[in-house]
Amino acid sequence: MGWAMTRRGINLVFFALLALPGLRARGTENGNSLALDIASAGNAHRKRELVEAASGRLFFFRYLRIVELSWVETNGVRGARMVTVEPSSDARVEFVARKNLSVQKARALATNDAVAVTGRFQAMQDGFTRIILDPVIIRYKDRPAPKKGPERLYEVEPGARYGADTSSGRETTLLPPEKQKLP
Repeated sequence: MGWAMTRRGINLVFFALLALPGLRARGTENGNSLALDIASAGNAHRKRELVEAASGRLFFFRYLRIVELSWVETNGVRGARMVTVEPSSDARVEFVARKNLSVQKARALATNDAVAVTGRFQAMQDGFTRIILDPVIIRYKDRPAPKKGPERLYEVEPGARYGADTSSGRETTLLPPEKQKLP
């Protein structure tokens, strides 16, 4: 009887923890939609609510056009400081990329290039027109605007795989149709 009660108690605690929404991990959300929602919110009170709800959460931004790129050093760590413009809302998105891989990707970027980043929303300043992200990971150099029709990851990120064929027992990478050699 003692074991059954203990097991039931453990199960009860486990399911109670799963039911609490604050303890569940959240995924990365769409930063472009957030910027557009804030820009199109009717009044300052609604904008403030959206900013408070977004604070501290991860967002994925695409099509950010770089208007300012500079190199900074903080506590001996080199980073790329970028001021970008989000196209749907004209909000400025500012961040400093400090991770090694992000700094390497930033070296290949220049002003007027577009970039895709994932970052934690820290603040909104200057009358809801400037978004501050920290920390940030640069995902890849992006296209300046959405593509019409379906978009494949290998079209945007050069290191992405098109597909894999495992029917033979060993994995082989398939090439996209435009890179396949025709007989």
